[in-house]
Formats: sequence, C-alpha cells, structure tokens
Amino acid sequence: ICGNVDTATITNTVAALGHDYPAEYSTDENGFRNYTCTRCEEIKTDYTCYIDLTNETVSVPSAAAFGKSSTNSTEINDKLDLTPTDLTVSYEIIGEAENLTIDVNADRDVEVRLNGVTITNDSMDCIDIKNKSTAVDNMGNPVTPEVSVSAISGSENFLTATTSGNAIENNCELTLKGHGSLTVRTSSTSISSEGKINIK
Repeated sequence: ICGNVDTATITNTVAALGHDYPAEYSTDENGFRNYTCTRCEEIKTDYTCYIDLTNETVSVPSAAAFGKSSTNSTEINDKLDLTPTDLTVSYEIIGEAENLTIDVNADRDVEVRLNGVTITNDSMDCIDIKNKSTAVDNMGNPVTPEVSVSAISGSENFLTATTSGNAIENNCELTLKGHGSLTVRTSSTSISSEGKINIK
C-alpha cells in the first residue's frame, strides 16, 4: 500500500476460542469446586452436591443428610434428604442402595442427576419429590418449582419398588431428561405425579 494508512479504520476479527476448563479443580472455603480456564484464568464455580449412596457419603456443601425415616426406624440409613441451599443448584448421585427413599424438598428449581444409580426397595418410594416453595408470582399465585431428574450420558440407572411404593412420587413440575437410561420397575405406580411431567 502506498501512502499513509489510517489504522482507526482497520479492524481484525478473531474467532473466540472459548473457555478451556481442565478436569482439575480447587475447593474454596465454602466447599464448592472451582475450575480455572487455562486461557484467560476465569474461574467457573460448580454448585453441585455429590452423593455416593454406596458409601453413604455427601460432598460439601449441601443440606443433604442420611437418616432413619419416622415410619421405619429399624433401617439404619433408609432416607436421604435433599434440601437445596441458597447456592446448590443440582445433586449428582452415584451408587447402590436398598430400602432408601431420596426425599427432594424443593423450594425452588433443582436438578437431580443420576450417574449409575440402583435403588431397590420393598415398600418405599425410590424418589419422593415435595413442593416446599412459598413463593408467589406477581399475581399472587403459588410458584411451583421444577425438579429435573436426569440420567447422565452413558449411565444406566434402576429404580425398583418390589412390593409397594412408587419409583418416583412427585408434586412439583417434573422434567425427565438426559442421555443415559432410567429403568423403573414397580408393582405400584412407576411415576405418580400431581404436577406436569415434561420429557426431554
């Protein structure tokens, strides 16, 4: 090019590479997992609570707790209460259990991700989803939380109630989704729902 060039009129567009978050993470003072982008060092925080049914362990932070139910005190760990904290947005659950009910006390939208879960019960619901919301919309109508139950890609999950009880009991808005498989077997009702069921 001959002559002077006005650099203010030249713009170069470079395609964004996107963040690159490695599998490694650090744990902050609240117990959440933080992932740092290798390109720009931006931090992504994972607000998931991780639960292993086989070892009866819950990763912090969470309001999840194992314990006896009031109706079956002979079982040692027959209840898993999930009550979302202000920051917890999802629970990822693995492992096997017998005579265990997962109680989801939803006061807002929350996701339960099944990643290789097998629950075999005699006379108990496998997953019991309860509406605990007191929120109302701008018209004063109650707001019903959406609870998503998803099967993580490639995982096989089994919910079985052999004598009575439901695979899933629900009174929220229920969404079933994911790219894994979820098999429900029960002599009662596979999915008993008072709310709308969405399948994605």
